[in-house]
Amino acid sequence: MPKKTDNGLFVSKPYTKAPDGLWLSEEFNIMSPHAQSLYMKMLAKWDPYDPEKPIDLISYLILRLSTEGDLVFDPFAGVGSTAMAAIKTNRRYLCVEKEAKYVDIARERIRIEQAQLTLDLG
Repeated sequence: MPKKTDNGLFVSKPYTKAPDGLWLSEEFNIMSPHAQSLYMKMLAKWDPYDPEKPIDLISYLILRLSTEGDLVFDPFAGVGSTAMAAIKTNRRYLCVEKEAKYVDIARERIRIEQAQLTLDLG
């Protein structure tokens, strides 16, 4: 029977609610206490914005999946790696980010990338 979580979502697997409100799967319950402790410490340090996307990988994908002048859309822009890859591959870009501090970082990185491109062409 699906279980309703605090945010109104239904889950079909058995989940356990951790003290911080995080729902943990049944796989967590069969971990050793030491492994559970390490897992919880890792989650406490986790930042969804931490893993920056590798620009070379994004550039490769953009080159394979689009043509010059196409629009590349990134709904979770973070620090702007997709925009930088789009600039390098001569594509237009549209990026969305809800966190103002990451928007500022992305704007600065894009400004620097565009300035570098201008220097390279000049």
